[in-house]
Formats: sequence, C-alpha cells, structure tokens
Amino acid sequence: MLWDESVVEKPESIRSEGLCAVRSSKAKRLKRIKPGFFNPPGGRPVHVPGFEWIGLLLAGRKTHPMVAFFRWYTTRGEHAQDRLTLQTNLLTKAVEVFGRTLWHVFDRGYAGKRWLGELIGQAVPFVVR
Repeated sequence: MLWDESVVEKPESIRSEGLCAVRSSKAKRLKRIKPGFFNPPGGRPVHVPGFEWIGLLLAGRKTHPMVAFFRWYTTRGEHAQDRLTLQTNLLTKAVEVFGRTLWHVFDRGYAGKRWLGELIGQAVPFVVR
C-alpha cells in the first residue's frame, strides 16, 4: 500500500467552500535562483487557497495498481479535519479490508513521532523511504 499526499492549488478562488491554506509549489518554483540574479527573492513560504488530499494505492506483483482509498480534506471551516486523525482512520480501514500482512510504504513526510507511534501501535509492517 503506497501512501501519498498532495494539494490542489486554487489561487483565484477565495470564496469557495472548504478551501484551506496550502503551500504553493508554483510560487516556490518561481522563487528559485535564476542565472544572473544575485539577490533571489526569499522569505517565508507562499500559501494560497486550495484543498489537500491523501491517497492509498494498492500495488503488487500479481495485480494492476489501483486506488484503494482517496480522501479530499480541508483544515478550515465546518468540514475541517485533522491530518493525523484522517491518516489513522485510513490506516484502520486499510487493516480492516486488507489485513495486517500488507506492507505500507511512506515518504519522509510520514516520519514523525506521532505517526510512527500509531503504526507501531497498529502492528502493521511499514517502510519509510
């Protein structure tokens, strides 16, 4: 089970329901040092309105990769969700559906104390790459 998260930026939308502040990858790309410029723009990261998502991809040698679970979420407004709570719910659901023998693969973003404690508590095999 491959875990992935990202955001969808909606910089022109400020009144759409459920938008939260997400770090803009486009602004980060535009702030890179350009050849011939000695004082690149710096400062804090740029945040724009958008949505966050988390997806779990089931992959193996005997099956085609498929999306097992996918959730959109926001951190603001009446539909706000805590990221760790959502991850814990998805982990519990994955264990219910696929059992505890399935390996879970994570990026470095999942290498926090609270999340690793949750994985060890659920007794699932995992790899953080």
